[in-house]
Amino acid sequence: MNSFQVLEADVLVIGGAVAATRAAVAAYDEGASVILADKGILGKSGAGPVAYSVTAALGGQPPDSLETFFQDMVKSGQGLNNQRLVRTFVEDVAQGRVLELEKYGIVFAREPDGTLSLRQMGGHSHPRDVASFHAASMVNVLVSEVMRRDIKVLSETGITRLLIDQGRVVGAVGLNKKTGDMVVFRAKSTVLTAGGAGQAWGPGETSGYTTTLLEITSDSYALAYQVGAELIDMEFVQFIPALACPEVYKGVLVGEPAALDAKLYNAKHERFMERYAPERMERSTKDVLCISFAKEVKEGRGTPHGGVWVDYSNATEDAMRIFPIPFKEMGIDYKKDWVEIMPSAHYFMGGARINERCETTIPGLYAAAEAASGLHGANRLAGCSTADCNVYGWRAGTYAARSAREMEKPGIDWEQVSEEGRRFTALLKSHEKRQGITPITLRRKIQALLWDNVGPLKNKAGLSAVLERLQEIRKEYETDIRLRDGSLSFNTELVEAIETSNMIETAEIITRASLLREESRGGHYREDFPQKDDTNWLKNIAVKKEGGEMRITTTPVVQA
Repeated sequence: MNSFQVLEADVLVIGGAVAATRAAVAAYDEGASVILADKGILGKSGAGPVAYSVTAALGGQPPDSLETFFQDMVKSGQGLNNQRLVRTFVEDVAQGRVLELEKYGIVFAREPDGTLSLRQMGGHSHPRDVASFHAASMVNVLVSEVMRRDIKVLSETGITRLLIDQGRVVGAVGLNKKTGDMVVFRAKSTVLTAGGAGQAWGPGETSGYTTTLLEITSDSYALAYQVGAELIDMEFVQFIPALACPEVYKGVLVGEPAALDAKLYNAKHERFMERYAPERMERSTKDVLCISFAKEVKEGRGTPHGGVWVDYSNATEDAMRIFPIPFKEMGIDYKKDWVEIMPSAHYFMGGARINERCETTIPGLYAAAEAASGLHGANRLAGCSTADCNVYGWRAGTYAARSAREMEKPGIDWEQVSEEGRRFTALLKSHEKRQGITPITLRRKIQALLWDNVGPLKNKAGLSAVLERLQEIRKEYETDIRLRDGSLSFNTELVEAIETSNMIETAEIITRASLLREESRGGHYREDFPQKDDTNWLKNIAVKKEGGEMRITTTPVVQA
């Protein structure tokens, strides 16, 4: 890997779903030249294609108010939200940032009189969400807008390293999966929107899957961490109700129980949510629901496939159109049959610390959506992920472009590029070994380890064991990894090897933050510290790489 292509732009956007396309369009409309690099195929990768078609789009209209919307988010986030980000978010939503998508061609459901058909999702005190009745429609219309502009798109090109010059991010190194060629990007501003880490959770002793597509392998967090950006709230992982069987559909989203008027039962046919949230019951937030599911299973009241029962018999056809659950393919009549569901890794509240302009703690690097943190605190409110993508995706692209206008062409440390080339070469040459361990084998170890010990339920013993085992896995990676294919073109094992390295890094960050937080709050539940502790833990945990070492501290919550 001695040769490489060099591409230049004012703004480099990393990712390919809602936040990435929104950022790319915003940056271009601000007058910047833009490159969008997507590890998958644009519009068919990331979280967007499997996201719910329901999104928060209004707020502030009587009897609702901006203050009520703000309080709902802070309550859902258990007080750990960056309140400046929340204020900005609810104001931008109320001013129509999400509804702007209608001018691009998305069709939101409306009543016969033409007014928006609003839905009240779990955790909201008023109806604020609208539906498009097609999960991928938001991605599709934004991809169309990218294509209408002179935005250079590189699909199947994964970013493997951010480049630094004089303390500033000045671009990145990528790998073209189709050709195996290295690509160097020189950019005045870089926007990180490469999603969360769902693929790091997989089958363990008590099952476990993720709702995300194959590209969501923690790249955002590893890339930001490696250049010294501060990450916060990494212990907060959101699990969501998903199918527990059959195996081919395991992990597929099943919709919000609140939106479908669904009822939950354990193996004894008890309405078990009465034990955990007697007032909200099935209208509880995702964190409460999935922690309750996990407890029922652990205490022996789970269904045959490690989940709980859900009764959808009261769901309307209109509501079911929002959530494309494959009942017909499974031979299920949801009006008659109960369905087994379980928690599935879905969304990450943690990420790079940002401000209202989406600037991270490293100059030149911007982040949005799951790559960023602070907006959602300890738990994300229903319907706010795609809204977040639109509000902060737009903000990231806009402010990245404005910053780029004021900059000269940045320099590049070519030794950093050479180091990345040597890493690729070493991985490719590993196929010459007679023995070794494949990247996918290591990945399966990580997935089982995290599900069993860093899933909906955590404790000190399990988390400590994970840290020990991760060190062993890291050593296996460094000394024993072996690719079975040494070619450049379409070498999926080379991509898997890079992703596995990112998973190891991110798994350690999440586990160390989870071990440090000795309380239960939002998406973080410690069996050995089951109560929320505002006295000692109403603060964020920050993780940063300093001097080659992982440094973990606590920081005050940002107030509005």
